[in-house]
Amino acid sequence: VPKRYLRENRDADIDFENFMNASESRNFSIKSIIERKEKGLIYQLMLFYPTKATEVKKYIRMAGYGEEEIPALLDRTVGRVPKAEYLYKGLPKNRK
Repeated sequence: VPKRYLRENRDADIDFENFMNASESRNFSIKSIIERKEKGLIYQLMLFYPTKATEVKKYIRMAGYGEEEIPALLDRTVGRVPKAEYLYKGLPKNRK
Protein backbone atom coordinates (compact mmCIF):
# COMPACT_ATOMS: atom_id res chain seq x y z
CA VAL A 1 0.00 0.00 0.00
CA PRO A 2 1.52 3.34 -1.01
CA LYS A 3 2.49 5.71 1.82
CA ARG A 4 0.57 8.55 0.15
CA TYR A 5 -2.67 6.56 0.42
CA LEU A 6 -2.06 5.83 4.12
CA ARG A 7 -1.30 9.50 4.82
CA GLU A 8 -4.48 10.64 3.04
CA ASN A 9 -6.49 8.06 4.97
CA ARG A 10 -4.99 9.23 8.25
CA ASP A 11 -5.75 12.85 7.39
CA ALA A 12 -9.35 11.92 6.57
CA ASP A 13 -9.62 10.06 9.90
CA ILE A 14 -8.28 13.07 11.80
CA ASP A 15 -10.69 15.39 9.98
CA PHE A 16 -13.58 13.11 10.83
CA GLU A 17 -12.53 12.92 14.52
CA ASN A 18 -12.27 16.71 14.67
CA PHE A 19 -15.71 17.06 13.08
CA MET A 20 -17.24 14.59 15.55
CA ASN A 21 -15.60 16.30 18.55
CA ALA A 22 -16.89 19.69 17.44
CA SER A 23 -20.39 18.27 16.91
CA GLU A 24 -20.46 16.60 20.31
CA SER A 25 -19.23 19.77 22.01
CA ARG A 26 -21.87 21.88 20.23
CA ASN A 27 -24.64 19.43 21.12
CA PHE A 28 -23.58 19.39 24.78
CA SER A 29 -23.54 23.20 24.86
CA ILE A 30 -27.00 23.42 23.33
CA LYS A 31 -28.36 20.83 25.76
CA SER A 32 -26.96 22.82 28.71
CA ILE A 33 -28.47 26.06 27.42
CA ILE A 34 -31.89 24.44 26.96
CA GLU A 35 -31.81 22.98 30.48
CA ARG A 36 -31.00 26.40 31.97
CA LYS A 37 -33.76 28.07 29.94
CA GLU A 38 -36.30 25.44 31.00
CA LYS A 39 -35.50 25.98 34.66
CA GLY A 40 -35.72 29.74 34.22
CA LEU A 41 -39.09 29.46 32.49
CA ILE A 42 -40.63 27.26 35.19
CA TYR A 43 -39.28 29.37 38.06
CA GLN A 44 -40.57 32.57 36.42
CA LEU A 45 -44.00 31.03 35.88
CA MET A 46 -44.08 29.84 39.50
CA LEU A 47 -43.13 33.35 40.62
CA PHE A 48 -45.84 35.02 38.51
CA TYR A 49 -48.53 32.39 39.20
CA PRO A 50 -47.75 30.93 42.65
CA THR A 51 -51.14 29.22 43.05
CA LYS A 52 -52.49 28.98 39.50
CA ALA A 53 -51.39 25.68 38.02
CA THR A 54 -53.67 26.12 35.02
CA GLU A 55 -51.93 29.36 34.05
CA VAL A 56 -48.47 27.81 34.46
CA LYS A 57 -49.46 24.82 32.33
CA LYS A 58 -51.05 27.10 29.73
CA TYR A 59 -47.78 28.98 29.25
CA ILE A 60 -45.79 25.74 29.21
CA ARG A 61 -48.02 24.52 26.38
CA MET A 62 -47.57 27.88 24.61
CA ALA A 63 -43.81 27.31 24.84
CA GLY A 64 -44.30 24.20 22.73
CA TYR A 65 -44.50 21.41 25.27
CA GLY A 66 -47.19 18.78 24.90
CA GLU A 67 -49.48 17.74 27.74
CA GLU A 68 -47.60 14.44 28.11
CA GLU A 69 -44.25 16.31 28.40
CA ILE A 70 -45.29 18.57 31.28
CA PRO A 71 -44.72 16.07 34.15
CA ALA A 72 -41.18 15.26 32.95
CA LEU A 73 -40.44 18.97 32.51
CA LEU A 74 -41.57 19.70 36.06
CA ASP A 75 -39.54 16.78 37.42
CA ARG A 76 -36.30 17.88 35.80
CA THR A 77 -36.68 21.58 36.60
CA VAL A 78 -38.27 21.96 40.04
CA GLY A 79 -39.06 18.45 41.25
CA ARG A 80 -41.70 17.52 43.79
CA VAL A 81 -40.93 20.21 46.34
CA PRO A 82 -43.61 21.74 48.57
CA LYS A 83 -43.68 25.07 46.72
CA ALA A 84 -44.31 23.26 43.39
CA GLU A 85 -46.82 20.74 44.73
CA TYR A 86 -49.76 22.68 43.26
CA LEU A 87 -48.38 22.00 39.77
CA TYR A 88 -48.54 18.25 40.31
CA LYS A 89 -52.22 18.11 41.23
CA GLY A 90 -54.00 15.84 38.79
CA LEU A 91 -50.75 14.32 37.52
CA PRO A 92 -49.75 10.71 38.26
CA LYS A 93 -47.64 10.34 41.40
CA ASN A 94 -45.30 7.59 40.18
CA ARG A 95 -44.24 7.43 36.55
CA LYS A 96 -41.43 5.61 34.84
